Amino acid sequence: MDTLKGRMKSLVGLVFILLMIEQVINAQQHIHIYQLLTIVTVPTIFFVVGYFIDSTRSFSHLLLNGIKKMVIPYVITSIVIMALNILASHLSWIKQPFSDVKTIIKTFAYGIGWPTDTLFGESSFGVGLVWLLLAIFFATLIFNLVTKLKKSWLMVIAIVMLTAAGYWFRTIVQLPWSLEAALIAQPFMYFGSLIKDQQKMPMTLATFFVGIILWSISSISGAFDFTVAYNPHPIFGTIASLFAVSVIYVFHDRVIYQIKPLQIILKYLGDHFILGLSVATLVLLFIQINSVMANVYTILIVLISIAVIVMLQKLILLIKK
Repeated sequence: MDTLKGRMKSLVGLVFILLMIEQVINAQQHIHIYQLLTIVTVPTIFFVVGYFIDSTRSFSHLLLNGIKKMVIPYVITSIVIMALNILASHLSWIKQPFSDVKTIIKTFAYGIGWPTDTLFGESSFGVGLVWLLLAIFFATLIFNLVTKLKKSWLMVIAIVMLTAAGYWFRTIVQLPWSLEAALIAQPFMYFGSLIKDQQKMPMTLATFFVGIILWSISSISGAFDFTVAYNPHPIFGTIASLFAVSVIYVFHDRVIYQIKPLQIILKYLGDHFILGLSVATLVLLFIQINSVMANVYTILIVLISIAVIVMLQKLILLIKK
């Protein structure tokens, strides 16, 4: 495996853990930590997606590949949730997040992560973390069309317009399939594609500290809720978030990645990121979180579940051989 690709997968593993902490943390009690995390977690995921996109591939190839890797896992997760929701109605030790099967179908057909105003009125339900699968799927297709412009200045103009459209739409209505998130993801994906071309992150010590300062200032002004394309200051917030992504990338590259045990664990999580999102969605939907220890147990359950499922998959492959 190419060294930088390995580092990128490890970075995804780190961000997955940070994303889990963001999901279980009490936003009211730890507002500053929560807001710091929102500015860097999902943006870094799209940064890595941009790195891995092969712009030479055709739109049809990316469409089929996206359906296989993103849409199908999304559908499977929704079916599992439907089954667990029915089971939860007969058990008292797990919560039932949806009132009935019809609500689940409507929720996952619309495909947004957070309950809000939709084209069909107000929605009381969101799909959980798997909204990212739909957002990545559509963001990849949009970015592929942008790269067809060839000239860099045209690409930048297109990305600015798409990002502005994403922020504008969220003030009116939440579009289906997490489309606003796919639109505002474009600057981060473009950033990732640039790093792929340069093979390294050019950053001086001064720029690193500027990134930390901008990240901190942005977090004070509010959370960056990528799910609904909300940023209290879209222009400054996007720029600050790009700097925050740079900071987390450099810190991971220079410090965390150098610790061999962590490198192995994070690469494992990065390799199974899609599975991780599905498992995390199931755990967060069906397990009650009401204490600090419950939050810790939730993260451990997600990580252990991912490891067990992967080991079972490998065992099945060995038995078939």
